[in-house]
Amino acid sequence: MESFNAEQTAAYDQIMAAVKDVTMRPKYFFIDGPRGSGKTYLYTTLMHSVRGMKQVILPAATTGIAANLLQGGKTMPSLYGLPILLNETSVSNIKITTMATGTLRKAKLFIIDECTMASNHALNTIDRLIREVMTEDKKYPNQIPFGGKVLIVGGDFRQCLPVIPHGMRAQIVQSCLKYSQTWSHFEHLPLVRNVRAKSDPEYTEWLLKLGNGSLPTFDDLGADLIEIPQELIYKHDRVREIFGDTITPELVETMSQRAILCPKNDDVHKINDQVMDLIVGDYHTYLSDDSVVSDSDEERNNFPVEFLNSVTPSGMPPHRLRLKVGCIIQLLRNLKKGLCNGTRFTVKSLKSNVIEAEVLTGSNKGDIVLIP
Repeated sequence: MESFNAEQTAAYDQIMAAVKDVTMRPKYFFIDGPRGSGKTYLYTTLMHSVRGMKQVILPAATTGIAANLLQGGKTMPSLYGLPILLNETSVSNIKITTMATGTLRKAKLFIIDECTMASNHALNTIDRLIREVMTEDKKYPNQIPFGGKVLIVGGDFRQCLPVIPHGMRAQIVQSCLKYSQTWSHFEHLPLVRNVRAKSDPEYTEWLLKLGNGSLPTFDDLGADLIEIPQELIYKHDRVREIFGDTITPELVETMSQRAILCPKNDDVHKINDQVMDLIVGDYHTYLSDDSVVSDSDEERNNFPVEFLNSVTPSGMPPHRLRLKVGCIIQLLRNLKKGLCNGTRFTVKSLKSNVIEAEVLTGSNKGDIVLIP
């Protein structure tokens, strides 16, 4: 707490005052801050403080990568039982008689990080769930949003918004949290000071202007195009400029902090192959299942093996998965409890049917797991 800046201190004091307040009233906060403004640092301090008071706090995030940064963090669908397809009438999959509802009832504080990527239907579904959990008499349902619990949502609307397949700009905006039926109850707590990139204030200021849409535009570029400064543009090979000429095992953890962002999956696969070529070692290839489960021969004939091998659905690995010892892999969908979707691993050994990997991020960092 002594290392907090003024904005972090003000947010911490208000939230802790709400945690200690026993009255049933709306106590909801939106922590608004760009990257590097200390949102996760504030969450971590709040978690230690609340748990130090012997109270239950439930942190979550819209993505597994963000959830791994919070001690005990889970994804929103995992913690609140949200269905994959959300709409205005969606309800949680959690049954009121289960142990999960007891944990929700005991919780003093809820945290949802990277909330700007969540749909307003998700927030409304969580609201209905917690109200039902906090209702003692069904004749008199709890009418206070989120059952009077203290809720913190944090994020940055300058970054990624909810993904609407083939959606237009108006549809994406209308799916944001600001169109949730409970948004009017949230108190805005801004974090405006970048505490991470102190060594490069010019880049930090440029990035903030980019997010705010205040960069100067030029007549020949149009309203939706920006000019990137020359010093931010790679000169030769983008992969080698970022990752070097060779990646040895002792450099893997350092290189895991670097990334190249791409708008399309095809570009991701190409760059992944280029980076993999830089890693010292031999390839080990895994092939996906290429058969159709059907009782009809005609149905199976409609999907030849060549077609199945060429398809890479979004969120799935390619048919021909080529890995090396020392490369970094990510857990896309966890079929058993224990690890969070989005957890990253460093490959330690590659067997015929099993991958031995070490957890690279999150509270389980350093654990060795076997991935079938």
